[in-house]
Amino acid sequence: MPSIEREACPLNLAPTTSVLVAMALGDALAMTLQKRRGFSEEDYALNHPGGRLGRRLTLRVRDVMPGGGPRSAARSTGRPLYGCRLRDQRQARRRDLRHRHGW
Repeated sequence: MPSIEREACPLNLAPTTSVLVAMALGDALAMTLQKRRGFSEEDYALNHPGGRLGRRLTLRVRDVMPGGGPRSAARSTGRPLYGCRLRDQRQARRRDLRHRHGW
């Protein structure tokens, strides 16, 4: 671990700078391992199914749509969004907005 001569704390007591360095090194290591092992969104969702990030990967429109019927379609694809992930639906809507407004 790199040596920190002085913390950002005016009293040089609270571990501010050293914590940031440790977090950055930990994140870099985790992302490197994730890439080298080919860790996918599906793997993440399997390991964290109930967490906020894992749920975001698996939640489908039908899970939250009242009435149970397909009522929404993406203009860009013309396909119903009922069985797709919410994230995919949001991306389709953003594409539609960009297309309509020339963004």
